[in-house]
Amino acid sequence: MRVAIAEPSTSDDWIKLGNSLKDPESITVGQRTYTKQECYLKALKLNPGDTECWARVGRTLRDGGTVTVGLRHFNGRECLLKALELDPLNCHAWCNLGRSLRGLETVSVAGRVCGKHECYLRAVELAPEISHHWSNLAFTIPEGRKVTVRGKTYDKRGCYVEALGRPVENAVSCSNAWNGLSTTLSTEETAVVDGMTCTKRECALKALEIWPENGAAWNSLQCTMKQGESIKVGTRSYTRKDCMVRALELKPDMSIVWINLGNTLGMGGSVTVSGKVITDLECLLEAVELDPLSGRAWNDLGAKLVKGQAVSIDGRPYTSRDCILKGLTLDPSQSKHWANAGNQLRANETITIDGKQYGRVDCYVHALELDPGLPAWLNLGTSMKRDQTVRVGSRSYTQLEIFVHQLDVYPESAASWYDIGQYLRGDESAVVSGQNYTKQECYRKALELDPNYTRAWIAIGLTLKQGGTVKVAGRLYDLSECQAMAKRAKPESQRLH
Repeated sequence: MRVAIAEPSTSDDWIKLGNSLKDPESITVGQRTYTKQECYLKALKLNPGDTECWARVGRTLRDGGTVTVGLRHFNGRECLLKALELDPLNCHAWCNLGRSLRGLETVSVAGRVCGKHECYLRAVELAPEISHHWSNLAFTIPEGRKVTVRGKTYDKRGCYVEALGRPVENAVSCSNAWNGLSTTLSTEETAVVDGMTCTKRECALKALEIWPENGAAWNSLQCTMKQGESIKVGTRSYTRKDCMVRALELKPDMSIVWINLGNTLGMGGSVTVSGKVITDLECLLEAVELDPLSGRAWNDLGAKLVKGQAVSIDGRPYTSRDCILKGLTLDPSQSKHWANAGNQLRANETITIDGKQYGRVDCYVHALELDPGLPAWLNLGTSMKRDQTVRVGSRSYTQLEIFVHQLDVYPESAASWYDIGQYLRGDESAVVSGQNYTKQECYRKALELDPNYTRAWIAIGLTLKQGGTVKVAGRLYDLSECQAMAKRAKPESQRLH
């Protein structure tokens, strides 16, 4: 508590007194104690027509509560709207009005509907010299979109660069601006701030140098790291996993970090966060609880669950299949979600997305149209009928052409060679990279790529005539030896998904 002072006589003096206090400081004036908010309220009662008084009272109410002026109660947003009614050019009122809005909320200002973006844009237009106005505006700009400020266009990255090119009011705001800039960069891109060229990693490190407690910046840093890599921050080195743990200890409400940490741990892995041991599955459960509308959280949770396993969410059990299909319903923009949904659907089963029904083949096709490099060609082929054709992008494929195309994308796919062998009948052959391959030669190629492919050993044995042999990796095998190799091989070779 500050020492006692004489009572100010004007609203301006009360505002100055309030400005001098930091929450939750208070000061004794005369016979009573005043907080920051009470100083501003005192100023407002002395001068109810002062826009700055209304704006400052409104800012102190950002966490809730009301004040009484005259015979009426005002919440924080109503105070800010009153400030703008008195002076539509009050940049601070516009900025704080934007901060008061949640999500897609809007308010009407002088007959104009405004959301967060419109409020922050107006603040920048009125006072472009204030750094945090640019940071706030950047936060509301979607990737790929631009805004115009005083005749010049800016994207998200450009707004953060503008913020950092001006005096920043405090370390937290400065750190957040550097981290914001980091989030707009890929690992190959750079940005220039005050003549200095910075990579994504350098921006994140700068954010942590300024304010080491910035949880979001720890997450940005881990996004630049490879598995097994470590980087020095302050006096110690951190691995990618260490950075994620640090991020969650400082800011545990980041669903995406829980997802990344859960996937980093591997099946059955665990890690200690804030003194508590958390398993990989618990990380993904935490992600779903924090953001139940995250399609990725549901999809990745489903991918972690083994057959027959279920987790309870809001009192309801969810299997792997339940989670993956829910993930696709929530976010059908991700190729992996479609591929995983295809893995879950039975032959004649469908799922409805945006009013349209999709079967297993449809899911794989949609996944590959979103990402042709996805390893889902093989599963698409095995889901098709022999005489069926499908269209992926601008080209139609038969079942055999799908298996051959999988080898173009993944030439080390033993399963593709096996499936081509299964497709061929009698003396038929398939052309792969300009060369003909018989059924037996396809199985041989599969075994050369994966000597533990049980089904390929069985299948190649069945191609042998009475007393015949087949050469695999330089050695001859007869039927009994092929069968022995099948028994000795490890469980089924993994298919690509």
